[in-house]
Amino acid sequence: IIKQNNELLGWCGLKFLPDENEVDLGYRFFKKYWGQGYATESATAVLNYGFETLKLKRIIGRAAAANTTSIRVLQKLGMHFEKNVGCHGDDGVQYVLEK
Repeated sequence: IIKQNNELLGWCGLKFLPDENEVDLGYRFFKKYWGQGYATESATAVLNYGFETLKLKRIIGRAAAANTTSIRVLQKLGMHFEKNVGCHGDDGVQYVLEK
């Protein structure tokens, strides 16, 4: 939420994936807020929460292979490529960060 006007930008958080026994970092922002650093800023805070407060040892992030902007965010967060995966019926990639 933008503090000045209380406008919703999108969301960012962690989700447990029981089929994979993994915790996934996810984010979605409205298009008008793309490219302004909100994904990186919020994902950094969420990763810190996951590792420091929840004491997680590993967090993954997935993106469609064609979504180079989201992949760049995962890379800026220090995550590294782990494997190719399916992503909502498309080709995707999985990145990981371990503490």
